[in-house]
Amino acid sequence: MTSNATKRTIPNGLVQLLEGFVLVVLRDKPEDLVQYASEYFNSAKRRRNSLASHGASVDELGVDFFTATDWNGLV
Repeated sequence: MTSNATKRTIPNGLVQLLEGFVLVVLRDKPEDLVQYASEYFNSAKRRRNSLASHGASVDELGVDFFTATDWNGLV
C-alpha cells in the first residue's frame, strides 16, 4: 500500500498562539466565538506590530508576549 500523504509541519509559534487563545476563551466564555476570535487575533497583530515599531524583536520575546492576555493563574 502506497501513501501519497504529505508530511506537514507545525509552524513555529502556532501551538503557543492557539494555546493562549483557548485559555482566554475558556476564561471569558464568549457568546460569539467568531467575533471574539477576530478581536483577539487583531489585537495580537496590533501588539506584534507595536513591538516591531519600537524595535523589539518578537522572536526574542516569544509568541506568548504578544498573544496571551492576563490569564495567569486562571487555568
